[in-house]
Order: sequence, then structure tokens, then C-alpha cells
Amino acid sequence: AAVPAVPYAADRSPDKGSVGVYLPPLRLLVVGAHLAGTNRHGVPEEEFDAVRVRQLSAAASAAERLLGAAAAEEPAVLVLGDLNFRVEVHPDP
Repeated sequence: AAVPAVPYAADRSPDKGSVGVYLPPLRLLVVGAHLAGTNRHGVPEEEFDAVRVRQLSAAASAAERLLGAAAAEEPAVLVLGDLNFRVEVHPDP
């Protein structure tokens, strides 16, 4: 059976997200993330960079809310995953 489509916000993607684990003894937050990639419709990479930055900001805000008082201790943060940022190499002029 087909799964019905669920509407989602324009700056969201149903197959992307992040998960985090806080290790209090180490004051370490480990985050695994899969951020938006590019598309094949000619949209400039900079527009997707902005989406990815918003996604990282949303993850950071959620972590601060969930950690509460522990966030005031400024834990070390390790972000791993498919972040989909691109490295571009341009030839010298």
C-alpha cells in the first residue's frame, strides 16, 4: 500500500534531521545530523547553504532547550554526519 504524503514546511525535508546524546560526566554533546542536499533544478548552492545553516541553528536551539541548566556549562559539541556542505575549487584567474 502506498504511504500517503504528509505536507511539511518549505524549509523542511521529511528525510533529514538530527539526534544528539549528552554525556554529563564529559560535558560533551554528540550530534548526528543529515542536512539538506542540493537539488537538480539549478538552485544556487548558496541558497542550500542558508537552509543548512538554519537546520544547524534549529538543532542548536533544540539542544539548548533540552539541556536546560547543563547548557549554561557550555558543553563541548561534536557534530557528525552528512552535512551536505560542498567544497568548491576554482582555478586561479
